[in-house]
Amino acid sequence: SSRINFLQVSTGYCEPTSDDDKDVTCQRINDMVSHKISEIKPDLIIMNAYWVGASRPPYFSDGKDYFAILLKKIMDMKRRGAKKIIIVGEIPVWMPMLPMQLSNKYLRNNLPIPTRTFDGVDSDSLAMDARMRSLEYPADVVYVSVKDALCNTSGCLTMVGPDLENDIVVWDYGHLTVAGAKYVP
Repeated sequence: SSRINFLQVSTGYCEPTSDDDKDVTCQRINDMVSHKISEIKPDLIIMNAYWVGASRPPYFSDGKDYFAILLKKIMDMKRRGAKKIIIVGEIPVWMPMLPMQLSNKYLRNNLPIPTRTFDGVDSDSLAMDARMRSLEYPADVVYVSVKDALCNTSGCLTMVGPDLENDIVVWDYGHLTVAGAKYVP
């Protein structure tokens, strides 16, 4: 029997790459994470964010190369002792929120809900996935595309089964439902 020690550090409105010096709480959280990595030297780090938002003010300053800073953050984690890092890519983001999109466009007009569509998917989220997948990550850093799991040339999944109420992919703009989370590998 194997034992796994698991530590989750997460908070809203604080990105791992944040350079907002006015957000003292976020700075403290990110400093604590860096310290824990040095202390624990984890076998695996899974890094996730709303990358589009993380790369923009107020989380990240205009005019700086976000992707260079992201890679620097990853290298710092490795330098501190992280053995492997999985970067979870940008989820396809729905504007407006997917439930609202389906209600306004399809349900109100008695139209069948498509299993896949690009209608309402924020193109910036798809572009972020493409940009992040193109980065040259260091050894033992793996990029996992959520877009690849949820989208194909016909569009992004709206549901992962026949029951809209239980099978919708996200409950808002980009947070997976239980069904969505079980679907994404």
